[in-house]
Amino acid sequence: MLRRPSTRVTLAMSVVALALAGAALATVAVAPLLRASGEWHFPDHEVPAVHPQPPLAPILRVLMATTFVLLAAALAVALSGGSPRSRRRTIKVCALFGWLNAPACLALASACGGDVGGVVSGLVVGAVVGLFLATPFGVLYGVALSGAVEQLRRLRQRPSFAQQVEAQATVAVTVTSSAGIAVFLRGFAIGDVVPMAIPLAVLTAGALLYLHAEHRRGRVMRLMRDPEAHGYARVALADLAIDRQALWPLHGQVSEHADYALIERRGEVGAGGYRSADVRVPLALVD
Repeated sequence: MLRRPSTRVTLAMSVVALALAGAALATVAVAPLLRASGEWHFPDHEVPAVHPQPPLAPILRVLMATTFVLLAAALAVALSGGSPRSRRRTIKVCALFGWLNAPACLALASACGGDVGGVVSGLVVGAVVGLFLATPFGVLYGVALSGAVEQLRRLRQRPSFAQQVEAQATVAVTVTSSAGIAVFLRGFAIGDVVPMAIPLAVLTAGALLYLHAEHRRGRVMRLMRDPEAHGYARVALADLAIDRQALWPLHGQVSEHADYALIERRGEVGAGGYRSADVRVPLALVD
């Protein structure tokens, strides 16, 4: 039987997935800036000569943590608004949180390194430098994520039984395209301290997520084409005497003026003279 998914859980999982991918990919773009500023926090002699590629600098690991938290917060704020200008809102919010990421990262890196006095200077320097360096990255993140936020906002406004599939596909496309750009940049030795395995892993995860979403979408489409084969039936709303507003659409592309419902036929229920052999349970709105 079809079950209504939780819209809150769907959106939360989407935000977490986008924030995780964004945190991992941030290292590729930020690494050249940190290296140019000398913020590597490990001496050259600690990198074995047999390894042409050094491990991630501690500050990059901190950057991944702060980016994940702040990006998740930015997406949550962007999704909370009901404005039709959600794309512009996403860019503005990501720009703000991108700026905040600079002082948060430098202060946390100092604290993790035991430099308590450097926390304050990290906040001050990060706030100033981040205005010119981190804010543009936030804008880029906002542009890259604005389409996904717009799609997720529509799912929140008009939830459907297939919303998890649609959210998964949206996240997968965004992650895959962003990771593809990161792999391209890393191929030109941009962020060469960051192992190529990081953007490649994100790219692979996004591609697999998309393939899985397409598989699940195919199941929904097969149900739409032949409901009888799956134990359901397509019945006019007029025959059921039910308001369309009482039903969720089967998927997001179902018309708002759809006149049919997907119903489940249940066998005999009750006992004795109250037994009924044809109980029809309306489940979803379909075209």
